[in-house]
Amino acid sequence: MKITRSFTFSCLALVVLAALSGQAFANTYYVANAPGCAPGTYFTSINSAISDIAVPAGSTIKVCPGTYPEQVLINKKVTLEGIATPAGDLAVIVPPLGGVVANTTDVCPALYSA
Repeated sequence: MKITRSFTFSCLALVVLAALSGQAFANTYYVANAPGCAPGTYFTSINSAISDIAVPAGSTIKVCPGTYPEQVLINKKVTLEGIATPAGDLAVIVPPLGGVVANTTDVCPALYSA
């Protein structure tokens, strides 16, 4: 009976450790459309940071203040954080010059057809 409890506890501890390890090893990346906000190397657009293979799922992408004209496509688990300045500057995403494009399909088209 004690061996079973010990084995169960060990398995539970291993599962918890595996779940936490994704967050423990997550990296932080920066996006800036002008130098000065991000330390070291940074991406110039939010999409380029998300789509880069070097940015693994579970990472945090910090976006420096500025206007980002892009349609952001998030295709993996990441955390986007806008960096605010004491002056109140914010990171703002606006539609690109060509406008936004549909990038999804309706899962229930019959419900909305006339």
